[in-house]
Amino acid sequence: MPLEIVPSLQALKNPLADKQARKWPCENRGGRLLPLSKPFVEHRVGEFGSGAPVMTVGSCFARYVSLALKELGHIIPTLDIADLSRSDSVLKGFLQQEKQLTGVNPPPDFAWNFMQKYNPHSVLNELIWALDDDYTPPDEAFFEVRPGDFVDSHTHMPTLTASLEDQKHRRMLIRSLFRRVLECREIVVTLGLAEAWWDHEQGCYLNQTPDPSFIKRHHERFEFHVLGYEDVVSCLRQMMDLLGARMPEEFRVFLTVSPQPFLSTFRPQDALVANAYSKSVLRAAIDEIAAAHDNVFYFPSFEIATLSDPRAVWTKDNLHVELDFVNWLMAFATGSNDVMEAAAKRALAKLPEERTWKLEENLAQQDQKIQILEETNAMLTEQLEKSRSAYNDMLRKQLESQGS
Repeated sequence: MPLEIVPSLQALKNPLADKQARKWPCENRGGRLLPLSKPFVEHRVGEFGSGAPVMTVGSCFARYVSLALKELGHIIPTLDIADLSRSDSVLKGFLQQEKQLTGVNPPPDFAWNFMQKYNPHSVLNELIWALDDDYTPPDEAFFEVRPGDFVDSHTHMPTLTASLEDQKHRRMLIRSLFRRVLECREIVVTLGLAEAWWDHEQGCYLNQTPDPSFIKRHHERFEFHVLGYEDVVSCLRQMMDLLGARMPEEFRVFLTVSPQPFLSTFRPQDALVANAYSKSVLRAAIDEIAAAHDNVFYFPSFEIATLSDPRAVWTKDNLHVELDFVNWLMAFATGSNDVMEAAAKRALAKLPEERTWKLEENLAQQDQKIQILEETNAMLTEQLEKSRSAYNDMLRKQLESQGS
């Protein structure tokens, strides 16, 4: 069934306010493509005021979005886990353990990692638990990897061990922050990937891959799933039904797709190919949900990041995005033009001056032309040598026939 059916004359008129946005910016017309991509955006984040609370949910890209929105004056409930980690001994213990595992001394702000949700189902799970007034985490949600040592299957870094009591304590702290969605009129949900692990014992999807050694000991308990289009659409529908039933007043949801790829795939495919599927199916599902709800909007962070000059977007690992870029991105998302100009300068600081950038582009085109000419010259030289050799062979045979 088509996503949209539009009468012919209405389609020709196309009500999009920005007429230029209907056309692909060939040769970077209007500067909409490079160095920072600026697609037309009709609905802006933060329209309830810069001081209004905004709930942010999703993958590690959502953490950057949260920090950028906080810089713009918004209250971000999920970031309060950093304050909790300064006073809560259990959270301090988890951060200390992360230091021992990674060799990096994580500041309290890194406690936000515990809030990260990577697939659509893990986002939905967290909202279901947060909005269930009687929720208590069941024992089966925690895997006993060694006698007395448990891991939480629904958080970031499921290798961090603790007693069952401490794991439940952390889980309830996380739930308390997600429950503050009830204070917010805007929710920004960042979808990360469409690969997920199913746990038969819990009857739900996990946030991350269980420890391989635990999977091997309980292999019949788990399955790896590649989510399809209908899976993602159904999950997002359930999320909107839940929010619609529990949110106290009018609210808006901004759905977006994280531009950051996954570290690896369990599919028998190249990670470059598998990641493209993952992002594509998430992106397609969002349009169906947005078309069915007047209060759901898509913000094109994925397109902006992947179409902009990569030198302004990516860190050296080609996995994470630069925080300066996200600051510009969210200034663009909120329509904060005064902030956006300064943020753009910082994001583009790694790039050459625009004139130099254009010169590099022209030089690259010239190099390509020279390469084509050199390849053509080599081909013609080879053909000439073959023709000369064939002509000499023909003359030699004629001379030999005349001599005989």
